[in-house]
Amino acid sequence: MNKTIFLFVPLLLAGCHKPSDQPTFLTPGPLYAIPAEMKEWTMFKPGSYWIYKNESTGESDSSTQKYGPYFEEIPCRNCPVRQEMWFFAASPVYAKFELHGGADSNAVLWITTRDHRVTDILTYYTLVHPDASSNTSDYLETYKCLGVLDNFVLNDNTFMHVIVTSLAGTNYSDPDRYLESYFARNIGLIKFTQRSKNSDTTWSLIRWHTVQ
Repeated sequence: MNKTIFLFVPLLLAGCHKPSDQPTFLTPGPLYAIPAEMKEWTMFKPGSYWIYKNESTGESDSSTQKYGPYFEEIPCRNCPVRQEMWFFAASPVYAKFELHGGADSNAVLWITTRDHRVTDILTYYTLVHPDASSNTSDYLETYKCLGVLDNFVLNDNTFMHVIVTSLAGTNYSDPDRYLESYFARNIGLIKFTQRSKNSDTTWSLIRWHTVQ
């Protein structure tokens, strides 16, 4: 009896011993969240559509929210946890919208145009401080806010409080590239101009239906 107890105690103590090679998990950094107001300008659900007029040809074509929105939080060790949202569209204007959380709540909207270019066209700083908007582009281009229009008439529709931004290319392969974007809350992109050495096209919104 005593011998059995003597053997059991060392085994119990050994079982409580923490192995020296057990990994130490690093804690995640701050959360880079996407502000709700930014989603109101940029994120839409299935059932949403936009019909644009190509001002170069006079033709109209529809853009529909095709897949998404998708959402994820990307964690890593000792670095920010970044929220991301995106959706895909069947559109003559753009193929994908991507919304990325950033430091100090400065979320940024990336657009993938039909020529497969990915670029910034709107930041949260622009929505809250349009006069102080700075260059926040992750690509070799200069992003800026051109202003806020109290009301803007487009194709017989009046839009209130429209944000206008631009992106000028500094890439040596296409130095003439220029994008100009007009946004309306709860409607999204209402006018978009894309200029480059090969093309110059403007799309303007005619009709729409959005679901958020």
